[in-house]
Amino acid sequence: ARRNDLILDSSESAILGVLRIELNVRQCEHFLVEYHGDFHHLWFQPHAFLKQMSALRAHGLVFAHDGHLMLAEDVVPVIRKVLGFEMGPAARRRLFDKLTAKQLSDALEAADLRISGSRDEKFDRLLVSYMQPSEALRALSLAELKDMCRETNAQIAGAKEEVVDRLVEHFLNGADQAQVHVQVPVELPPQPRVLNAEQFVALFTFLRGEDLTEILVGIGSSRITGAKDVKVALLTQSRFSEMTLLEHLRSKELEQILERLRLRTAGAKRERVERIVEAFLQSTLPTATAVDANAG
Repeated sequence: ARRNDLILDSSESAILGVLRIELNVRQCEHFLVEYHGDFHHLWFQPHAFLKQMSALRAHGLVFAHDGHLMLAEDVVPVIRKVLGFEMGPAARRRLFDKLTAKQLSDALEAADLRISGSRDEKFDRLLVSYMQPSEALRALSLAELKDMCRETNAQIAGAKEEVVDRLVEHFLNGADQAQVHVQVPVELPPQPRVLNAEQFVALFTFLRGEDLTEILVGIGSSRITGAKDVKVALLTQSRFSEMTLLEHLRSKELEQILERLRLRTAGAKRERVERIVEAFLQSTLPTATAVDANAG
């Protein structure tokens, strides 16, 4: 297709589609494989990026604002669907987090992935695979799916495929979070923080955007989307200490943060969190430039 300038008739497109299905290649994997190094010579052409970007802007799919490329909010789910990604990382994490260790194993087995290890290891393995939520849910029984519907306040009735589709839509739209704030006590005092305001902002700016989203989900924030500075501001305005906020991250994510800080990664979860906080409490705090580069 690349060598023919992507000029394919309907029959050729149909053959490629059948081949992808027969090889069990997911739509998102099909998209990502195009960026493998072996294919660079086919699409690394002079001005290729500018040409494609101009075409996207001409069709109103991409906009430029203050030096950034922006997508219209209503276009994002359409693009995600075309690429084969059923939902964003935060919603996908919430859905997989509802699965028991056995259900995680069933989903991994259905994808021919290793099923050994702790629940957290299975969870992380499922996340880094390109298995989509609907595939994982199909590995569950109808009774298990209905139990998840009850737990997340989704409609229960229907055949298995209907329930799977409904749960995916439920998590995609954030409806599973509708009751998150009901049990949160009102007017609780703020937790004491070890870091000063500048150190606190530096720490959470150092984290990846998806890490910040996971923390916001964990504390039941009314907002979990937005640019990184918006998420950091939400955490700054929260009543929680840096220790409590970091403990909403999984062990794997804490390890990655420690690796980027070039600190020891071993130890219990609490010890890892304390090590991260201590790094930003010391005078050897990473510079703003280093923080921005690492966070990117």
